[in-house]
Amino acid sequence: MGEILNSGMMWRGYNTADPNNSYATTTAGTALTQGFTQYVNRVIVYNLGPVPLYVKFGGVAASNTSYDIVLPPRTGFAGGLNTNAVSVYSADAVTVYIGGFREDNTSI
Repeated sequence: MGEILNSGMMWRGYNTADPNNSYATTTAGTALTQGFTQYVNRVIVYNLGPVPLYVKFGGVAASNTSYDIVLPPRTGFAGGLNTNAVSVYSADAVTVYIGGFREDNTSI
């Protein structure tokens, strides 16, 4: 059993929220880009509006023709990916939450 607990497993992670995490309201027909202070490895996006939200990762502006995922009304996305920015676009003004988290590992 001791060999299973090798040095690669002797870490525990702490999630640190990026200080730029926030709720925002989009402008109809205009991309809103949220930049992070550092690269994050976990992203959360909530669409609190009544229309679809187009989401693009990595700092390129989202649009209805350029997106990575589409969130239906009143849904969210949480995923593990490395990015420094998230861009959202919607046909109407909607409230969104964009958050990024970094895993800061410290040895036990």
